[in-house]
Amino acid sequence: MKAHARAWAGLALPTAAVVLTACGSSSHGPRATATTARSGGPSAWHVASRRSTGGRAVATVGGTFPAPQAMKVEVDASPSVTSQVDYSIDCEPSGTHPVTGVLPARRTPLTASIPVTPGAPSCFVDVTASKSAPTAMTLTLSVRST
Repeated sequence: MKAHARAWAGLALPTAAVVLTACGSSSHGPRATATTARSGGPSAWHVASRRSTGGRAVATVGGTFPAPQAMKVEVDASPSVTSQVDYSIDCEPSGTHPVTGVLPARRTPLTASIPVTPGAPSCFVDVTASKSAPTAMTLTLSVRST
């Protein structure tokens, strides 16, 4: 058994945990890694992924989520800037093309919904937020699941 598998084997994770893995590309840098245990019932919002960046760097978050009812993104920056949010969402069943979109550019702080396919057993989402000027920015993806 590999070292990382042994490390995970000793952890008791709740069955309703959302686990994201680190990955990314050289153009966006590494993705946020988050583990969020659900509490508060099936209709509560849960922070699934959060990424903070500084300077001119964009922030990218994402992951695969079981049975999402709704998704939202929040962008906060200090000082406030105009932010552009792009997303791609691919929900099961496989074989369909991912839905991509660009949310209207707005000043931070901003909160916006990401459209979810009703009744999808799982969805993969990738969200990127850019900024109009160098600043400290945080991008948060929250999910509400059944």
